Amino acid sequence: MISYNIDLNNFKINKEKDGTILCLDKNTNEIFYFNKTAELVFDNLAITDSKVLLDIFINKYPKVDRDILEKDVNELLYLMNNLGLLKITGDTDKQPFGVHFVGELDYDKVSAFIKASFKRKDFFAFGVVGYDSIYDKEAIRQRQFSNAEVFVVDYDENGEIRSCAIFGRSSYINILNLIGIFVPRNNSAETLNKMIAFVKKNIGKNLNKIRFSYFDYNKELITILDNVGFEKEAIFEKEFQGKDMYILRKFV
Repeated sequence: MISYNIDLNNFKINKEKDGTILCLDKNTNEIFYFNKTAELVFDNLAITDSKVLLDIFINKYPKVDRDILEKDVNELLYLMNNLGLLKITGDTDKQPFGVHFVGELDYDKVSAFIKASFKRKDFFAFGVVGYDSIYDKEAIRQRQFSNAEVFVVDYDENGEIRSCAIFGRSSYINILNLIGIFVPRNNSAETLNKMIAFVKKNIGKNLNKIRFSYFDYNKELITILDNVGFEKEAIFEKEFQGKDMYILRKFV
């Protein structure tokens, strides 16, 4: 069960004729839109726990599977929490476990995990260095929502993130670009392979290749990619500031 408190003092709320909910943040002038389903939350502002809210959704949508509705309710509450429309005060639901795509429930943890990985000696971290803000939870969420990137995480049995990989969308529907790797050094290849296998299984039948590109040679990085099954595909000479860019690929 998720407990929460709704606070709309900083927002102006309008209900459109088609059922869409428009929320204007008075401090930033940002506008957020919610579909008609979210109306059940805005019509029941006094409710402060997800179990009661879920019952309302079940009565409204009796033909929809309960597990699907529960997942939708939880994601909606975390979305509203991330946007500042409410504050989650507790979450007694089962901790996540295993590999999955990052969603509304994960952004805080993913942001903290990636930033900490750069400083941990027991972790191998490959990503953009020196610009912490691109790994802020808002920035991660924005890039996922714009369909520019896909974040994948692996949770341990205690509900803690133990690895993360970032894949960038390509102009080709059959290719993803591996652009972020955050894995423990003691089983880096095994962990990365598991996340790639998950992406292959869940991203769509057209995906058949993962690409990776780099400019500066990093022995540990290349060893990890070799162990995962990447191979050299091409070299773009003097691609950026006189440096050659090396392209690796892995068929999936």
